[in-house]
Amino acid sequence: MYNLLRDLGVPTLSLLASADRSMLLEDLAASSGWHAAGSDDLRCAEAGEAVARWYRILHDSGQQIAADPPDFLARDVDVLSSEGINELARALQFAGRPAMKRASESIEALKKGLQSLPQTLNHNDFYWTNLALSRGDAPRRAVIYDYHLMGVGPACCDYRNVLSVLEGDAAAAFRVTYGSLPEEHFILDRPVATLYALHEAARQPAFPRWAEALVDQVRSGEFEENLHAALILL
Repeated sequence: MYNLLRDLGVPTLSLLASADRSMLLEDLAASSGWHAAGSDDLRCAEAGEAVARWYRILHDSGQQIAADPPDFLARDVDVLSSEGINELARALQFAGRPAMKRASESIEALKKGLQSLPQTLNHNDFYWTNLALSRGDAPRRAVIYDYHLMGVGPACCDYRNVLSVLEGDAAAAFRVTYGSLPEEHFILDRPVATLYALHEAARQPAFPRWAEALVDQVRSGEFEENLHAALILL
């Protein structure tokens, strides 16, 4: 993955050595150029701008290979199927809800809708623990690392993921620096993103706290509204 990103011109931390199942990266604690981000950076405008610039490079460069990606790059939505959604509904005690039945019946059309959007590389795992920031630069630079969830999809997936984590000034700065994406992309993404996140949550040994808000989306009718809006666009 590191070699691919470097070939595409995407900034990465220095890779000092590697083997089949291991890598030795630059030590951020000892680096003269980078430092590990902290949770406070999630509210810092300069950090939000730097993160936006890194994602812009990733997404602009990633379009070069998205049409014919390497085998190790998957699409998150590929794990979703009609039967899988039915099993998910049973596991979460949502089997009787019309929205889940409609999602099961429509999932292939929803996946095709998302795949019809411009495709690029997606990092899929933004958080401050995966973020390095430059020391003393103006403007600040960022490198996002930890690429085990990287795959292919529309840029709105990363955009949504990043803005679910950034707060306040950082979120505002990200939006301005990255630029806008068509609202239709987000409309198509919302219900599928909920289904994928619930699918991943249900696989955990204990249902994670972060997924409780997604369960509330289904209970409140918000998921059904998002699903209806997406289906109108297909």
